[in-house]
Amino acid sequence: MPGPFIKIHLNNPYFSLYGCPSTSAGKALKGTVVVHLKRATRIRSLKLSLLGESNVDWIYSAALLNRKCRFKSILADMSLILLECNPNYHILPPGEHEFPFEFALDGDLMETISTQVVRCHYFLTAVAERPHFQTNLTTKKEVLVKRFYPQEDDPIILSEAISNLVNIEVFAHKKVYGLGDVIPINIRCIPLSSNVDVRINCAIKEITTYRKPESSKTNVEKRWYRALFENDYVPALFDRSIDFPIHSHSVKFDCTTPYVETRHEIVIKVEAKSPKDSDNYFLKLPVFILSDSFDKIYETLPEYRPSIDTSRNMYSLSINPPSYTSLNQILV
Repeated sequence: MPGPFIKIHLNNPYFSLYGCPSTSAGKALKGTVVVHLKRATRIRSLKLSLLGESNVDWIYSAALLNRKCRFKSILADMSLILLECNPNYHILPPGEHEFPFEFALDGDLMETISTQVVRCHYFLTAVAERPHFQTNLTTKKEVLVKRFYPQEDDPIILSEAISNLVNIEVFAHKKVYGLGDVIPINIRCIPLSSNVDVRINCAIKEITTYRKPESSKTNVEKRWYRALFENDYVPALFDRSIDFPIHSHSVKFDCTTPYVETRHEIVIKVEAKSPKDSDNYFLKLPVFILSDSFDKIYETLPEYRPSIDTSRNMYSLSINPPSYTSLNQILV
């Protein structure tokens, strides 16, 4: 028969923050510590702690020498007493005992980051202290912190003329996407003279800047995720769609923290030529990549119900309740 044990249950699978760190409102991390007992058990105290740590390790160049920049910092260090210390012990009967908890966290909390260079993690640790010569009951659970931004549904439209050769129009449905999503881009090419051929190459450009707080040391890393590469020129008149997959195992999500800043843009290189002339042009579309699909931020929200007018014993349906999207836009 298994012995006593404890578990930590969170109200949501991850702790979500909304908006920029400088303007984001604080929020409470809520959950329950459950103590499972097979028989009556003596417990001296029950304590829950939240610890967030960052570990940064990157290389910067100085005088042609590669030097490492390493530092650690504490992001959060909080604790709660769920069961006050009792020198005579608390005697808990057999069964499950639930202890709800709530940590008030600031809106500028750094999100969870796990890369080879930057690691920011948060852990909850619960300890039930038992009498001497008996093993304490302990458990540990990671808290995933994710940050979401208001969805920008406005499309992105670019139009450029390359010399007198060709006119290029680029259309994107929106600016914000999530890891694992696909970015669809439409490219229309219209020749401005006869016998014009073009060649198009497309990629997602990722720019990551590492910083050391209270220092001028920085390091910029650029990565390219190619979506289309053409070897041959084709006639300039066409209208095509190109999908840019956002691979969750390789692409980083956008973030702005004191230690690291990551941003993305779609780069389209257009090469045009005719019997008399040739030229090329780069078009850049800024996109914002979230740590998860934007649609998932509503998965853990409770079912929305209209309020009940108890005095009239009926639902107040004269005014429709606001949507979660509109509430989110107001809050952030």
